[in-house]
Amino acid sequence: MENDDVAKFYNRCLLKGMIINQDVEEICKSFENEKDFDLFLSIITDLIVEEKEFFMLKDSFIFKIVSVLSEHLESSSEQNKELINDLYDYFRKVLNLDTDEKNYLLSNYKTEYEYARGCQLSDDEHLLCISNDSLLLKILYYDDVSEMDIDKSVLFSIDYILYSCPNIFKDKKIYSNVLLLINKCLKQDNLSSEYENNAKEIKSDIQMIYKKKV
Repeated sequence: MENDDVAKFYNRCLLKGMIINQDVEEICKSFENEKDFDLFLSIITDLIVEEKEFFMLKDSFIFKIVSVLSEHLESSSEQNKELINDLYDYFRKVLNLDTDEKNYLLSNYKTEYEYARGCQLSDDEHLLCISNDSLLLKILYYDDVSEMDIDKSVLFSIDYILYSCPNIFKDKKIYSNVLLLINKCLKQDNLSSEYENNAKEIKSDIQMIYKKKV
């Protein structure tokens, strides 16, 4: 990934998916070596800056992060130890947030996600969509999408990626794979007019972005 913003977005999405779907042991194992842990610290820091409300969705998300940090505290460099302790303090504050303030922040966070996807979501659907974003990004970069099953969740994730990181579609492989998926969406039987119009609009926006790439 040549674009730094795209790489950061990709890493944030993947880590969010891991936090939602994996247990503590799996996450700790994924970042057990020093190089991967350094990347973990970088992504966590970026995620706090860009999307701090994610950690307010479930206390268990914070416990998973703190578990990884704890695994590395003693063996880390002094610089990383200082960062880890700062993160401990930060997550402690998040856990102790006033309920009204937390609910206000989460309401705005959820509203922005719904705007990006063009649909209303329950709390469970919200987490499922974030998980689907992570999965779709991995598939777009590394897998064959030609045999991939299509449903509305795919379009929701494409819509979110378009809203959050449009530059990702300047990549030829991503562009080609997404267009293939959207065309599969449009060929579905009994397609509602709303779903069809949304797919066509997304396709047009992505084509425009790709044509304007440097």
